[in-house]
Amino acid sequence: MQKTGYLRFHDIDCVFFEDDETIRLVPVNPGDFPRLSYHSRETFFPLKYSDDIDKNITTIIKCIQDNLDHSLVLYKQYGALLLNDNPISSMILTSPSIDCFYNPSSYYFDKKQLGIPNSADLIYGSETVDSWSLKIDDYDVDFELQYGKILTRGISSDLMLHPRIVVSFQPTSDVSFFYRVYRLIAQYLQFVLYDSTECHFRIELRNNEKGSNNQGWLINYETKSTDVRFALSSSGYRHFRPYQNAIISLFANDANLSLSHIPKDYRYRGSDHSTNSIVQLFSAFESEFERAKDRYLCHDPSTIARIKELTLTQLAALSNGSLCSEEKAFLEQAKQQIQRIGTQIGQRKKIKVVFSSFYEVLKSSTILFVNFVGEEPGEKEWKEFARHCADHIVDLRSKAAHTDMNITISDEEADYLHLLEIVLYCQMLRRAGIDDHGIEILIGLVFHCNDVGWMEFMHKMKKTDAE
Repeated sequence: MQKTGYLRFHDIDCVFFEDDETIRLVPVNPGDFPRLSYHSRETFFPLKYSDDIDKNITTIIKCIQDNLDHSLVLYKQYGALLLNDNPISSMILTSPSIDCFYNPSSYYFDKKQLGIPNSADLIYGSETVDSWSLKIDDYDVDFELQYGKILTRGISSDLMLHPRIVVSFQPTSDVSFFYRVYRLIAQYLQFVLYDSTECHFRIELRNNEKGSNNQGWLINYETKSTDVRFALSSSGYRHFRPYQNAIISLFANDANLSLSHIPKDYRYRGSDHSTNSIVQLFSAFESEFERAKDRYLCHDPSTIARIKELTLTQLAALSNGSLCSEEKAFLEQAKQQIQRIGTQIGQRKKIKVVFSSFYEVLKSSTILFVNFVGEEPGEKEWKEFARHCADHIVDLRSKAAHTDMNITISDEEADYLHLLEIVLYCQMLRRAGIDDHGIEILIGLVFHCNDVGWMEFMHKMKKTDAE
């Protein structure tokens, strides 16, 4: 459906024609087009306007295309469609990915198994299942996971019990903040479900001071898919719940964290990989290594950090004496050279160091590498296996970087890439502050490489039944 109206763009009166992805601007006065065209290189800026329904629209424009028909085409990224100028203080998010991860049936099944009666009105009311708080861009943000309100949309309801995430914060009109909160939840779900599918989100914007009425919507214009497959992960909220706050905080504290290496479909075979997927996977691994370099290098007995520190201390002592300008310049150059020594770490060493640091986490996942190290590998066998993996993975990276796009990967080589995916997931979980046992549980649930999490869950259920 195309919407039309009038707006002023850089003090130029224009007619706009808006569809799902673009806004086309035509100057009211054809002679103003040269002035309009002058702004065609602008990127990522807010455009404010209104239409017959929404009186306060803010759309973030990614880029502009200059057309030969004397018009500009503005490509939309996301935007807020509001009924008025009131500030927003809460958001309600629903999505197929939220349905999948926060599955209500699992929650109420576990609740029944534990003998806890359900007294909540789920038709018109709701039950708050969990809540957590975060600091996002100087805002104190409160999250609530709710089940219920089946008929909240009246006759348009699908009569199904959907989970929803209610987000509350100080009143604001900052559209980029709304988008930041939405992307935080979307990234978290992509990570825990290990599926990069961009699912459609329904995002209501509300003002709690105005009777919690719906004030409008936040829309991501780049989201096209409403499908949800999640072919790989069998994890759910019941397993991730103890670690949820830590993982979401990881994304909240690192706005530049990319999940481009996560696939949309599970990569079983070598034919499922491409040059691009290998480069992205290796790039993500190196990025995680750089973010926590000191943590991994402390596992390496050959590190020269201690000797470097002692040498720099001695040079600092020499600098305190009475030296001429040439001597001071020499000492400064020596310090700079010594500081650079050991900072450039080879790709093979990075992989060996990181793999070795996750020995305690991965030794229960021997199904992945039983042919190489046996069922119960010791640390010596594991270090040899880490060296073996490093050789193959670096060769694959070189193969992807220096050959054409039609790369051929064998199924055996795909196994090494799969192991790198798991180790990369471990790196991110460790940086989130999760202990080794928690990491062991989560990788088993996401990648099916061990049954530690399921065994603990079944033991808990049997213990409850016995009581």
